[in-house]
Amino acid sequence: MSTSAGSVSDVLLLVMVSLMVADELADVTAELEELNGAGASPVQARAAKLEAEKEAAKAIDNVAARIERIAVSLEAS
Repeated sequence: MSTSAGSVSDVLLLVMVSLMVADELADVTAELEELNGAGASPVQARAAKLEAEKEAAKAIDNVAARIERIAVSLEAS
């Protein structure tokens, strides 16, 4: 992300990553609300919630890995 945007401050980079995480969480929340409103059984809703939480955790892990790579590249330059 930092290479495509040129020289980016750490604060701006953190804000951008935070927005990405917030967007992913908003998507997961919307998906859960859609499932609950669609008359899904409690078991189906729980399974969907667990799957959505797994997806959110993967997204957060990916963002954390990106932050680490960016931090390493910033320290090297």
